[in-house]
Amino acid sequence: MIVPDVKPILNPYLAMTSEKYLKEVTVGPVSALSGKVVLEEYDAAWKGIFEEEKEKIGRALGRNGIVTEHVGSTSVPGLCAKPVIDILLIVRDSSDEDAYVPQLERVGYTMRIREPEWFRHRMLKKHNPEVNLHVFSYGCSEAKRMLDFRDWLRTDEGDRMLYGNTKKALVQREWHYLQDYADAKSDVVREIFSHMECRTPQEKDACEIMPCVIRPWRTEDAARTYLVAALSALASLVYYLGFRQNE
Repeated sequence: MIVPDVKPILNPYLAMTSEKYLKEVTVGPVSALSGKVVLEEYDAAWKGIFEEEKEKIGRALGRNGIVTEHVGSTSVPGLCAKPVIDILLIVRDSSDEDAYVPQLERVGYTMRIREPEWFRHRMLKKHNPEVNLHVFSYGCSEAKRMLDFRDWLRTDEGDRMLYGNTKKALVQREWHYLQDYADAKSDVVREIFSHMECRTPQEKDACEIMPCVIRPWRTEDAARTYLVAALSALASLVYYLGFRQNE
């Protein structure tokens, strides 16, 4: 049975800045940063590391009923990133840890984050190579959001530069936890998502002028709104033509 998506009870943009929340969802000690966050320019070798880990994960889980994708900044050519490979793993039910965690532990992964109230998110870590493995259930909207964001940055040079320059500015600051740095990117991430709803340069300019109107629409919401607007315009045109014929 495919498990339906679970909507978050907690707001991740607010809750994840809380040290108490971090301690609640972290398995094991919460590690503070010992220095500044380090970014590296894009390295083509990151794709190869992902492919190797994908193969190991596939063998460990039998490849049946899973989806494995390279996400995060290391998946975007031309974008600077922390040298940590982010991998998205989609399973039938991420809350059923017995179905995948023991197998992943045998190939070097360790459970580090458990967020049952936020899309049933789990995150496992691996060292040498450094990997963050994010686990969600089938149909999870957050998983789709991660893929959409990756795909957009791969194709939109302007937003790729905006995101990269924002990260370079943020790493100049001191952060107590790595999650604090991640949270500080929330505004630029929301801005880029607003751009994703605007396909023409004119629409993109409108998003930047009126962010409170555009963001944070989902694609289907925007499409529905545009359809209603188009139908309304068509009705007005029909009415106008009918009125002119009767003059």
